[in-house]
Amino acid sequence: MNGDMASNLPSEGAQIEPLVYHMGFSFHPSIKLDQKSALQFTSTLSEYISPRNISLESDHWTVSGTDDGVELTIGQSILEFAVSKPTHRQEWYEERYHTILSRFGESFEPQVILRSTAMIRGLLQIDGDARDFLASQMLHVDQSDFTSLRRPIHIIGLRLFLPPYRVQQDGPEGKTVSAEDWAVNLKIESWAADPSKIFVESSGTWEKPVKWDEQCVGEVVGRLEVLHEYLNTVLENFVKRSPNTGEE
Repeated sequence: MNGDMASNLPSEGAQIEPLVYHMGFSFHPSIKLDQKSALQFTSTLSEYISPRNISLESDHWTVSGTDDGVELTIGQSILEFAVSKPTHRQEWYEERYHTILSRFGESFEPQVILRSTAMIRGLLQIDGDARDFLASQMLHVDQSDFTSLRRPIHIIGLRLFLPPYRVQQDGPEGKTVSAEDWAVNLKIESWAADPSKIFVESSGTWEKPVKWDEQCVGEVVGRLEVLHEYLNTVLENFVKRSPNTGEE
């Protein structure tokens, strides 16, 4: 780790650059993965995700779009939508995910979404070495403490799991009701491919089963934005907080 002529702090004005978007859910009842159903369903998607490769296995289907980095995976009781190295704004992918879910509902008539997830991976630029920043500013560990390991450090970071908790929100007829929030799993570490950047991963999970309908579909799609807001406000501020003080 080397911080010569650098602050080893987040670069001025740096924001988290997205690497991966991932959304998924499990549903009931499960569906039969026969080839006829697969071809009928995937034929309706060409207008939205430009599929180039379609793999129809006995336990899952995979639809890949090489131009837009989209990959859709369908199992007997799961559906996952992933984007690697996004080239469009987040809203562009959310619109396509919403359309895919709506088409999926029309084709297979699921009744319940059992749980849903959203995940974002990204990078934050450091002026210097991200390993130095994470060790001294996030973990408050002196570099000399690592000498006993007798090897150079390639990746350093931390992982946090924040469980769901009870929150108060508006309910029917203006009443306040208690509801369970979502859980979030966080990774903050130096990026193996470039130690001048911090790799962050924020994964949210919503466990409460909900009835499948158009409102439910909209809520599931909107959870990527919920996670995006968390990543780019709470988590980014946590990483950028004043050095050695913990203060904003």
